[in-house]
Amino acid sequence: MNKYGQIAKKHWTEFRPMALAELPESEEFFSTLGEQMQAQILDLADKLAGKDTPGEGYLEKVGRLNAAKMQAEEIVLAETVYSTVEDQDQDETDQETFAWINEVHEAIRNAGQEEPTDFSL
Repeated sequence: MNKYGQIAKKHWTEFRPMALAELPESEEFFSTLGEQMQAQILDLADKLAGKDTPGEGYLEKVGRLNAAKMQAEEIVLAETVYSTVEDQDQDETDQETFAWINEVHEAIRNAGQEEPTDFSL
């Protein structure tokens, strides 16, 4: 299993444990997924890097190619792995978010009711 398969498996272990438990052959699944992601990353990195520019030195080219690969990895991982999270605690998260928003709104309303402070010299 390549590094992309390992990243996916680690993510599933932490964020999709129920789905991971349902996979009959998880090692094969993540090996195949990792190979597919690697192919997508190489293809996208090649497109993002573009063509060599006239007068581009060795270090500039290496930097451009490395930046393209890192950007491709970020895109493919975001679309393939990190976008998949189980919704088991979504209701609790939503309630916490709404409670926080209500607290902020209340603080804003209360701040508008206080006596203005004169900061003039």
